[in-house]
Amino acid sequence: MNKYPELYHRMLRVRRVEEWIAAEYPKGRMRCPVHFSVGQEFPAAAVSMALRPGDQVYASHRSHGPYLALGGDPQKLIDELLGLETGVTGGYGGSMYLTAPEVGLVGTWPTVGDCVSIATGAALAMKLAGDTEHCAVAWFGDAVPETGQFWESGNFAALHRLPLLYVCENNGYATQTNLSYRQPDNTLVDRVAPWDISCWQSRGVRADGMGEADALRRNLPGLALFNTYRFLEHVGPNDDRDMGYRKGAEIDAAREVDPLPRVRLLCDPGAADDIDAEVAGLVAGLDARYAVLSG
Repeated sequence: MNKYPELYHRMLRVRRVEEWIAAEYPKGRMRCPVHFSVGQEFPAAAVSMALRPGDQVYASHRSHGPYLALGGDPQKLIDELLGLETGVTGGYGGSMYLTAPEVGLVGTWPTVGDCVSIATGAALAMKLAGDTEHCAVAWFGDAVPETGQFWESGNFAALHRLPLLYVCENNGYATQTNLSYRQPDNTLVDRVAPWDISCWQSRGVRADGMGEADALRRNLPGLALFNTYRFLEHVGPNDDRDMGYRKGAEIDAAREVDPLPRVRLLCDPGAADDIDAEVAGLVAGLDARYAVLSG
């Protein structure tokens, strides 16, 4: 079965909805901070496709990608950013506190590392209940392995062989600090080797790991390390090449290997065209709905 059309659909849905939000955000109606996943949609799409109904996802502040890839309603997400009662959490949580158990997203937390501790508890509860069908997923960025709770939780999960999948989206930066200034010159996979858990890491900023994520899901506990790249600033809708912490040439080089068009090339052209049209219709619907709200 060719899974690339579904992968492309999920990636494109995240990309176009976030681009829509980024264009609207400067108008001032969305009052909460927003952390975009533009450029790093592949991990969200690949991991979401590997999960089963009943799995529980616990993620961090960069939450739009997991929510949308898991099947979350874009209108509910935007309503949440607008503070409307029709939002994902009734307008009370904003971008960083999404709770959508109907699509498997139990919650998202802005405090770095909290999602790991909570997911570990959920995985323990599953094991104690004798649930051998489902897993918990701790979904986080590359700064989380710099917290104590990551190592404490990971040690515990490994010791008790919990049904827990760690998903690390390594975009190379913690806010504005490059990974090379923060961590040893080895990979996270190298550092968790003593845990003796299943591990996989991507070979660069590219679309690889769909099959590997599925394999890890069936052999837990496990860690999937996705090397990815965010095109926009840490928080907000802007291009931040003028801030000095990364060069414009670096961003341009990352855009040259953008996984989205590369995945599209793996699809049948007719199927890709249909997906493009469907997602364009979704965005047109957003335009129509929110024009009424703003009017």
